Amino acid sequence: MNAVPGAPAPVSAREGLPAAALDQLDASPDPAFDALVRQAARCSASPIAALTVFTGQRAFSKAAVGMLRHEAALLQPLCARVVASDHAQVLRGIAGDEALEAAGRRTAQALQIEVYAGVPVRVHGLPVGTLCTMGPASFEADDAVLQGLHDLATACGGLVESRLAALPALAREAGNRAAQRAQQLLNQTLEGLAASVMISDADGRILMANQRWHRQIGALLPRGCDRWPDAVRHLARAGHYQQAVGREDAFVAWRLSLPAPSPKPQETQWRGGWVLLNDRLLPDGTVVHLSMDITDRRRAAMALAEEQSRARTSDARMRAVLGAVPDLWFVIDDDGRYRHCSDPDHPAIAWPYMESRGRSMFEVLPPDLSAATRAAVQRARATGETQRQEYELEVRGVPGWYEARISPMPHGELLYLVRDLTELRALAAEVRLNEARWKFALDGAGHGVWDWHADTGNTYFSSYWKEMLGYADHEIGNRWDEWSSRVHPDDLPVVLEALRAYQHGEAPAYEIDYRMRHRDGHELWIRDRGQIVARRADGSALRMVGTQSDITRQRSTEAALRNKQAAELASRSKSEFLSRMSHEMRTPLNAVIGFAQLLRLQGGARLDYVDHVLEASQHLLTLINDVLDLQQVEEGRLNLHLQPVAAAPLVNACATMLQPLAQARGVTQQLPAAPANLPRLVADEQRLRQVLLNIGSNAIKYNRPGGQVRWSMEATPGGVLAIVVEDTGSGMTEDQQARLFQPFERLGRESSIEGSGLGLLIARRLVGDMGGAVALSSQPGVGTRVRIELPVEAMEAYAAAPPPAGPAETAEKTAVEAVAARAADDQAPPLQLLYLEDNRVNALLFAEALRQHTDIELHIAETGAQAFELLEGMQPDVLVLDANLPDCSGYDVLARIRGMPALARVPAYMCSADAAPEDMARAREAGFEGYWAKPLDLSRILADLRRLGAGIR
Repeated sequence: MNAVPGAPAPVSAREGLPAAALDQLDASPDPAFDALVRQAARCSASPIAALTVFTGQRAFSKAAVGMLRHEAALLQPLCARVVASDHAQVLRGIAGDEALEAAGRRTAQALQIEVYAGVPVRVHGLPVGTLCTMGPASFEADDAVLQGLHDLATACGGLVESRLAALPALAREAGNRAAQRAQQLLNQTLEGLAASVMISDADGRILMANQRWHRQIGALLPRGCDRWPDAVRHLARAGHYQQAVGREDAFVAWRLSLPAPSPKPQETQWRGGWVLLNDRLLPDGTVVHLSMDITDRRRAAMALAEEQSRARTSDARMRAVLGAVPDLWFVIDDDGRYRHCSDPDHPAIAWPYMESRGRSMFEVLPPDLSAATRAAVQRARATGETQRQEYELEVRGVPGWYEARISPMPHGELLYLVRDLTELRALAAEVRLNEARWKFALDGAGHGVWDWHADTGNTYFSSYWKEMLGYADHEIGNRWDEWSSRVHPDDLPVVLEALRAYQHGEAPAYEIDYRMRHRDGHELWIRDRGQIVARRADGSALRMVGTQSDITRQRSTEAALRNKQAAELASRSKSEFLSRMSHEMRTPLNAVIGFAQLLRLQGGARLDYVDHVLEASQHLLTLINDVLDLQQVEEGRLNLHLQPVAAAPLVNACATMLQPLAQARGVTQQLPAAPANLPRLVADEQRLRQVLLNIGSNAIKYNRPGGQVRWSMEATPGGVLAIVVEDTGSGMTEDQQARLFQPFERLGRESSIEGSGLGLLIARRLVGDMGGAVALSSQPGVGTRVRIELPVEAMEAYAAAPPPAGPAETAEKTAVEAVAARAADDQAPPLQLLYLEDNRVNALLFAEALRQHTDIELHIAETGAQAFELLEGMQPDVLVLDANLPDCSGYDVLARIRGMPALARVPAYMCSADAAPEDMARAREAGFEGYWAKPLDLSRILADLRRLGAGIR
């Protein structure tokens, strides 16, 4: 604490009592003093009491109750008065006492202290402090209070004397503890050293040592050896000091002479290693022996020395090599300046070296080369690796190419070696050109090159060879198995046998096709050719060179061609068979249906039998037609004549044609009016009619009695017109819809509903070939909806002229014109009809069909020759020709007839069992106005003939 104003003189100045001893009482709290102060407060009935000690220039509160010690310190000036007077005092009005500092007065006010009663505390009869009590103005400090304080102060003095008497013993104890701490610190320090440490006294006795010394040295000493000189002799004679072998006494003398006040560290060998010795002599004769293992450091130093020796040798060799190198080289310092040059007159120097010496190479070199060289120098310094650069430079007026190699050297220097590449690059360019030509020729021909050497077993494979198998150039090495491991296992024995046979002269050449595995896993077909270009003395193959070509596409093309030819042959065979079968079946069907129609016209009691024959025959005919149509669609042989078609008239016509079937089934057809300005669709009208009739007939046949079929049309965005056919039949399940477009699929209705099961499949494919689509949706118990979408005619074509007259229209016009001259003659003779038919049954059917028609006179010829004989004596009004005759064809007959002026415009009809669309198209192109396909529809034939006859009459 600070000095107290007005405090008494130091006690030691009066009686020699050391103030320092009293200061030690302030070291820590003392419960005995605390108890005396509490007792003072109780006996004086005061809330506050304190014991204050003065040591001279400072004072401290030893104990206090009712206030904190620092608060008691603020009231110490009051206690100083008591010590100074050495008598008890009672002071009032404390809160305003001027002896107190401002802080003390504030403390007194805060604690409501107005009365102070204090008595001196004496040690050896001298006042060294006070015991006081304090309280508010109501506090009564009478003689009883003072007497009680006096008794307690006497006890405090005695307690202080006892505490002071105990200080020397405490000091000794503290000294012992300090010595122990120092010894412990020394031990810890010794154990923490990375060295062996031992301390001996002046007589050489070993006083102490750390654990490292005990492990490394002490463990080697015999039991009871406690003097250092004896230990040194034992260690030397035991051979632990290698340098002592054979000179033990001299070594021991040297070793024991090392201790000195300022010793010089010594190195010696110790048990296969090296140690550093440092023995320091202390003033009292004690020696601190320090021994540090420096084996690693010594070995590193020796390695460094060896490395330096090698470096000097290497440097000398390098200088010798550089002196012998014809290339130009410079030594560049760490600032990039030229320091040395191998040959100042070297032809590769672009400017005088002596003018460049000491200058930075980055200033001397051209700007672009300088920047590139600076970057290379930085890389060399950063990586420690040689950097290479090529550059073009004009030297003494001649442009050339040079290579610079920049290598790091010690001390930041660089070796800059320059080599003239001008001639080498020119040669390399020529080689590359030749290689490019060679590679272009081989690659252009699709050949990969291989070159096999028997002595080494190595094989060169060209880049194209590797690329052919899907590999980069670096991914395949030069081993023989790089090839053999990729040959198909089934082909490898055959290939190796072919190689062996060629190499042994058993085969004139080596050429073979086999399979190899591509990197992606698929197989390639390879054509391998090779030739022996070098042989050993015994005639065996030494070197063989060859090419390999990828012929996979060729093989695939050949296989595809073979498959295509086989498929075409099969298709032609199938088509010919179907066509022949169709022709052969139509011929007898013509008789069956024709004579059944004649029987139907004659009436009779068994017309139902005739109807059954007609229905069965028509079903068979429909099946034949559908099979032919499906075959043509599948083979893509169907010739479509796409043209603008008005949808509404076509739909109306189809609905009209289906009306008899609808009435027979009890089904009503609904045909709302077509939307206004409905665009024309683009389609083959005949095939579209076939599609609509098929779909419409299905909607009727698979409907229910009293059901409905609704036809509608709509134009949709995107240039599409849709024709929709909806029925109220039984509908279909999802499984039935999935099977609907399979050939001959009747959904279990084979016996109850007639049909072939091919019509819907043909319809969908026909619409697809016309650029449209067929969509079907159905719900069991509700019905089925079929939507046919076809592209419409371009907008600008709406106003175009109506399409040209169709074949039927042209035929009718031709027929009318042919008989127009006879139309005005009411007494015209019968219509003269020449029928050329080689089948007598068909001829008989035709004749029977026309027997009741006296207005038609029939002339029949079985061959072309007979026909022309008849024409010499008649003028026919109509020609009906069969396609296939014994001596010619119907086309040949018509062509010859058209050459006769009188018969050039006579209407002609083809009558044939060949009913394919291409047959009908051929007939139109040949000049036939109509085509009557067998089996003949006698009603249609009679209708056509009546129309012609009406024109004549």
